[in-house]
Amino acid sequence: MVFPGRISKGCIRCRQRKIKCDETKPTCRRCHVHGRPCPGYTDQFYFRDPLQRRSFESSKAASPIRSKSSKLPRQLKTHGTDDKCAWNLDKRAQSQRAMLLMFPITDLWDEHACLSYFIHRFVAPNSADNFPSHLSFLPSILIDDGHGLLEVTTLSVAQMAAYNQLGRDRLRVQSYRNYGRAIGLLQDTISSGQGVTDDRVLAAVLLLCTFKDISGEGFGDPSEHASGLYSLLEMRGVGQLATGSGFELYILSLLRLQVYSFLHDDDTYSDPGGLEHFLGPFDPLMRAMSLTTKMLHLRHALVKCSMQQPMDASSPGSQGREEVDARLLDDCFQTLYEFDFWDEEAAVYWRNTFEGRAVPIALGKVAMGSHYYDPETACTIILIRSSRLILLISMLGYHERVHLDLRGGHRSVDARWADCLPALEHHVRATIDDMLLCVPYALANVNPSGQPVHRPNDGAGALIILQPLKIITSCQYATSQQLLVCDTFLAHMNRAIGIKSATGGGS
Repeated sequence: MVFPGRISKGCIRCRQRKIKCDETKPTCRRCHVHGRPCPGYTDQFYFRDPLQRRSFESSKAASPIRSKSSKLPRQLKTHGTDDKCAWNLDKRAQSQRAMLLMFPITDLWDEHACLSYFIHRFVAPNSADNFPSHLSFLPSILIDDGHGLLEVTTLSVAQMAAYNQLGRDRLRVQSYRNYGRAIGLLQDTISSGQGVTDDRVLAAVLLLCTFKDISGEGFGDPSEHASGLYSLLEMRGVGQLATGSGFELYILSLLRLQVYSFLHDDDTYSDPGGLEHFLGPFDPLMRAMSLTTKMLHLRHALVKCSMQQPMDASSPGSQGREEVDARLLDDCFQTLYEFDFWDEEAAVYWRNTFEGRAVPIALGKVAMGSHYYDPETACTIILIRSSRLILLISMLGYHERVHLDLRGGHRSVDARWADCLPALEHHVRATIDDMLLCVPYALANVNPSGQPVHRPNDGAGALIILQPLKIITSCQYATSQQLLVCDTFLAHMNRAIGIKSATGGGS
């Protein structure tokens, strides 16, 4: 797509649909004609309390997050409708590192610059259709000039992200200092019980998990706040799904818990309140979460069953073992069928619900068409495919452990497995292909014309798809080419985006 020489001043929906907007204020007529609410004319982020002008002298009693001044750098202004004053990173900077260097980190502005950098790189823009993304709700609940739990936690993560780009030790020290303060504030909040079910508290816990992703230290350890997330989701109950921010927080928290369950073979925290199972029939996104939870239970059962001592065919318990084996295998294939059905069901839901988004597609079909996937849909496809991949790997691993004849060094293939093994291995590689082909779209590195572009918020998608890509690297059934491509993506996340856990290294 060739840049036309000027920035579109149309409303957000018309720009998303790539149609000419009549630019009527405050809302355009074209949206009204199509029966849609006009989202307005700016895609900038807003803190909950607008920035107030204040002189330099009056900021001596600065709080941990300083963002008020009468002489804010032009690039740091985050409100107003003038495109010339908007923070347009596509135009102002060729890379996020260049953007940070444009705003010199000084004693006065380092905190605001770090926060602005984090918001623009790791927070997805808030979409008009409320499709759950990554932390898109965050700017609306941050309090300007605040120093509560959420503000201190966000600052800690932002300083670590800035450190990864600039390498300034002072930022790293400040980040860990604020991380410790955030943990203390969280403990105080939980002890008091005041406002513990508020969106801001759950968002803070999610950011503490994000800190581990970005720092690369302690990633995958048991202290990933799994029990805290689980308790908060149960306390918040079904009411948390009634708002866009509550639904997004629930989905992101559930993904964290499912990653924890996968890493630790622990189903304790995989289904808080049973909400995704209860609401799955009504919402494909919730049904996807329910399918992932079911997959994790099956994986746990496969591992547990395979660890039991093998029995002789003549032993009294051998028949019971074979029946368990058969039922488990049937459940696994039924779940694989449900994943296939989800692709069809979700495609219809996407067309009827989300305007301008590409639809999920059947397994192995991603590479067969010239589809453009918006980042949110691409991330969703990768997440669903990763759940399918885990189940396929678990089934193949179960067969290896249970049906390997160690005495003769040969595999004893049961008749039920003989025909399905080649198909399972083929599906593993097709699943990985789909995931890898969606990565550039998830990172917003490709435009609708298929051309590579640089987008400011590539870190938002990267945090979502990080764990699925790491699953691929440990898959023994992946081809050497697939592993090479996956390693390239992870290296890019570490080097260019600054997500240190992508390659397992710390800062």
